[in-house]
Amino acid sequence: MSIGGLSGSAGDSLLQVKDTQFTKRGNVKITFEDGTKAKISQEAYLSSYIYPGKKLSKAEWNKILAIDGQSSARSYVEGLMNRRMYAPQEVLDKLMKVKKLDYKTAAILVDKMEREGIIDEKGYATELVDELKNKGYSPEGIRRKLEAKGIGSQIVAGLAGKIDAGDYSSAIQALAKVIRLHPDDSYKVLEQKIYKQLFGMGYGPNRIDAILEQAKLSFPELTSRDREEKALLAMATKAYARLDVMNVDSATKTDRLYRFLLSKGFSSGGINELIRKDEFKFK
Repeated sequence: MSIGGLSGSAGDSLLQVKDTQFTKRGNVKITFEDGTKAKISQEAYLSSYIYPGKKLSKAEWNKILAIDGQSSARSYVEGLMNRRMYAPQEVLDKLMKVKKLDYKTAAILVDKMEREGIIDEKGYATELVDELKNKGYSPEGIRRKLEAKGIGSQIVAGLAGKIDAGDYSSAIQALAKVIRLHPDDSYKVLEQKIYKQLFGMGYGPNRIDAILEQAKLSFPELTSRDREEKALLAMATKAYARLDVMNVDSATKTDRLYRFLLSKGFSSGGINELIRKDEFKFK
């Protein structure tokens, strides 16, 4: 039976302890004379001298349950922080969602663990700023991320020097992944994806244009004729294979191939030159 269920079933009568047993996980299993059972933390167990034959009122049991809930929640947070850092607001949300704590109880626990240094808002914010800068985020994009994580305005202000420092080099390097992941895209479509990527990282139109110009210098192949021809050939080959098995006449297939490639940002001249080749003629 669950702890909550045991509490709810107790009514105003006394609960008499029949047996206590320590589990391998470090909890204590309590068995009552009426057959109900519950597992509580050692901290909750030690908060009240529980022994076989002891009688507990509902109020006493609820107090033990409250201590058990706090102990369980604290252990949960410690486990989270051992894996990686979390913002206080993230921890608060997890306590309410996962551990089912009410806002006040969760907030008190988070505040206490902050004062103990277990939850480190500034340390988390500093780590997040470094991570976002390495990913190429703009200062404005970083500030939006920090705000979304619930980081306090004073901490954000204190990190202003770190947030605002740097140039576009990280952003340009971040674009290398976008370019690498979309080898079959025309430059026109790839440019749209780059704009979307940079906008999501907090850059405005003017800065995006400046970064794109620098990217062209860093990656000259980005706008090269050779890349565009290879991308067109790869895209056309895939589209041809799909169209070739369709039950429509060859003229319709050719028209559909042309329109598809045009919609993907390739030039009409390049498409016409390609589809005149024997390997792209439908039978």
